[in-house]
Amino acid sequence: MKRCVGVKLTNGEECLVAFSHRKTGKDDEKQTVIMIHGLGSCGNVLDRTLATSLITKAKAEGVGLDVFTLDLPGHGDSDKNLQKFSTDISADALLGFMEAKGLSSAHVYGVSLGGSTAIKFASKHPDKIRSLSVQGPPINGRDWKLLRVLHGPALSPRYLLKLLKLNGFKPFTRLPEEKVLRILRGLNPGTDLGSLRRVCELNKDMEGILIEGIKKLSAVAVMDYACDIMELDLRKELENIALYKIPLMVVDGEKPEHRGVDTMERIAKIVPSARTLQIKGEGHLATVLGHETVAENLLDFIKNGSLQ
Repeated sequence: MKRCVGVKLTNGEECLVAFSHRKTGKDDEKQTVIMIHGLGSCGNVLDRTLATSLITKAKAEGVGLDVFTLDLPGHGDSDKNLQKFSTDISADALLGFMEAKGLSSAHVYGVSLGGSTAIKFASKHPDKIRSLSVQGPPINGRDWKLLRVLHGPALSPRYLLKLLKLNGFKPFTRLPEEKVLRILRGLNPGTDLGSLRRVCELNKDMEGILIEGIKKLSAVAVMDYACDIMELDLRKELENIALYKIPLMVVDGEKPEHRGVDTMERIAKIVPSARTLQIKGEGHLATVLGHETVAENLLDFIKNGSLQ
C-alpha cells in the first residue's frame, strides 16, 4: 500500500512524496534501501519487480532490510503542484523524505532520471549515502538532445500524453505499434517496444501499473524534467563521488545502442572504483526485466561493497 509524507524543500515549498515500503528482518538489524524510478514511470514499477526480488533474497539470507520505493515529484501520487521540477528539486525531495522518516543514511538505487537524481543527491549529501547504485542515468544533456533529434521533432511529452488520453489510456499491447513507439521515444528515447511488451508480461498487474503511472503524470513536470536533462553535466558530481569514496555500482543493459550512449563506460572512467553489472540481452529497461539478477548483485553490494 502506498503512503505519503509531507516534506519541506530548501526553497520553502511544501512537497508531498508518495512511497511504498517493504521490509524483512529485525528492526534493530535493518539497513535502509531507497529506490527511485525514471522519467514517465512510477515507484510501483520498481516495487513490484526489484524491491520484491530484493526482499525475497534478503529474507532467504537472513539480511534485514527496509526498502522504500518513491514516486518522483510530478509522478505517481507525489506532488504535482510545484513551481518547477528538476533533478535538483527531486534530490531535495529525497533529502526531505529521509529527514521526515528519520533516516540518517541509506543505500540508494536510481534508474535513468532517478539515477541522475541519486548522483546529485550523493554529491550534495555524501554523509547520507551508504552505497549508490544507478542504471542508465543521463549524465550529459548533449546525448539527450541528440536522441531527440534522431527520433524526430514531434515528440513533445505534452503531445504524447494528449495522444494517450485520446486513446482512452488503452493498454500498450492494444495500441497501434507506431503510436506506442512515439509515446515511448517521446518520454524516454532509450526504451524499445519489445522490452515494454515483456515488462507487461512480468505479472498480471504490470501493464495496469504502467498505464496508471502515465495517467497520473504531470505534463508540466515531464517537460521541466526533459529540459533539465538536456542541460545536465554530472561530471563534477561524479568526481565528488570518487573523491568522497562513495561505494558505487553501475548497472546497465548490454544494448546501449537503444540510447546511443554507453553510460556505464563513461561513469567508470570518472569513478574507476565503481562496480559494474551488465544485464545480458537488455536495453534501458534492464533493472525491471533483469530484476532478479540486479537484486542478487545489489544485495551482495549492500552486504560487502558498501559503507558499514
